[in-house]
Amino acid sequence: MNLIKYWNPKFAIQNIKKSKSILALFLGLFPILNFLILLLMFRDQSSVLQLDSLSLLQFIGMYLIPMIIGISLFSYLFKRKSVDFIGSMPLSRKTIYVTNVITGLGLLAIFVLVNTGILFFASKISGYTLPLAMIGDYFLIWLVTYFFIFAVSMIAISVSGNIMTVIAVSMLLFLLIPFLHDYTKSDGIKQKYFT
Repeated sequence: MNLIKYWNPKFAIQNIKKSKSILALFLGLFPILNFLILLLMFRDQSSVLQLDSLSLLQFIGMYLIPMIIGISLFSYLFKRKSVDFIGSMPLSRKTIYVTNVITGLGLLAIFVLVNTGILFFASKISGYTLPLAMIGDYFLIWLVTYFFIFAVSMIAISVSGNIMTVIAVSMLLFLLIPFLHDYTKSDGIKQKYFT
């Protein structure tokens, strides 16, 4: 199935314009804060930075940014008048959904690319030497992470009726697998069931 034929660029542009203030706030604020944090980290030339220490703000943003993008692109679902208006457009539901998902993935890819560029730029300004392989790893790891969390947010938006339920279902989906992994690997379950 060719999903690109269901992508409607006019609808995508109008949807981005509709939620431009919240997208500009979060997609603009995080790179600026990331730049300042990286400059502070690069001041200490004697320390060796790992990928996780370069990604301090990304650990917070990976839960917020995809959910905010998803909620802002699918915000029409939470208002009855907006649902009626969008439903009356000459676009199928599949086209609306695929357009919003591809637009969200594109915004996330641009966001991660900007943060990777900021990482490279901040290292050059401060004179700190970062290997290009580390910058490439940074880009790939965070791109896949943001895409995964956006997919989970899309599932939560699809089954929810309001924003608070979206947040609750998203958190349940995010934290279910780590909880089950920790629970099954802990000594408590081994002693309870396997002794």
